[in-house]
Amino acid sequence: MADAVHCKGCQRHLPEDARRRPGISISAQGDERSLSWWWCEGCGVYTRKEFVDRFHGDPDVYFYGPFPKDVGDADLARVATCANAGDKWCECAVHKHFGSD
Repeated sequence: MADAVHCKGCQRHLPEDARRRPGISISAQGDERSLSWWWCEGCGVYTRKEFVDRFHGDPDVYFYGPFPKDVGDADLARVATCANAGDKWCECAVHKHFGSD
């Protein structure tokens, strides 16, 4: 997941230390999706990175946002409530919220 992350608000490069923890891994239609949130100090918004490891085919990376601080903070707070955020097979409400099947 070495793809460079650029803020969806101001387009500036976001260094690794801009990534906020925790992240979450989910299983969706046979693919593993790993979501991470990145904070831009420059414009005060979050960018969400989604790495998709395809069951069949090459992986993809998508970027979403910009998300206001309160939205990104709420997502991260929700993820933090799952003790198994890295377990793509977890069936808790948090994983279901983010699209696990």
